[in-house]
Amino acid sequence: MSIKCFTYKNTSVQIKKVKPVMNAICFCCGEEIDEYADAISLVNEQNDMPSIILHEKCFIEQSNNLLDLYNDVCIAFKQYEKLDKIFRTQKERIAKK
Repeated sequence: MSIKCFTYKNTSVQIKKVKPVMNAICFCCGEEIDEYADAISLVNEQNDMPSIILHEKCFIEQSNNLLDLYNDVCIAFKQYEKLDKIFRTQKERIAKK
């Protein structure tokens, strides 16, 4: 169920109330989200834009700053992609030896 949408860099980001999957981690506080807890997912249909899940209470705290929150998500995702390439390359080099 979509609660609402907002626009980030000319793309629509849907805000959905969801039940988290096992081992889901909240982007805001970094803590595990209990599978029975209420959670919010920010979903962007574009492949180059990440989707995240967070505690409903964390979302409420951030709801006045959605653009800043999603900008932080995109910055963190770009950093993740860069680090993933570095570490994946290292693993591949080690595996070839």
